[in-house]
Amino acid sequence: MSAAALTFRPEEGSRLLPFAANVRTETLDDIRHDGNATRAYTMGSLEGELAFAVAATPDSLLLTMQGCQRELLLRLGLVGDLSIEQERLRGWIVGLIGSLSASFDAEG
Repeated sequence: MSAAALTFRPEEGSRLLPFAANVRTETLDDIRHDGNATRAYTMGSLEGELAFAVAATPDSLLLTMQGCQRELLLRLGLVGDLSIEQERLRGWIVGLIGSLSASFDAEG
């Protein structure tokens, strides 16, 4: 197949392109010439925002927090067969998020 026969349509490859265009304008253009650590932090922050958006349940703080917990455990690789230390860390996260979730007063 020749290159002349190819048509590049990135919008068909990802529904996130409009979002990414916004992010590029608001954030990424500012850090283009920064160091790797700043760029990595910014990309990680954007990934965290996406994980929150996926986990968010608009009508339920509890379900949103549980979804965030799932995303965090998955991101840290704390699923499946784990070592003792990994199980402890997983339990620590579940205990922390569970206690935080339980501390909100639904009537408040």
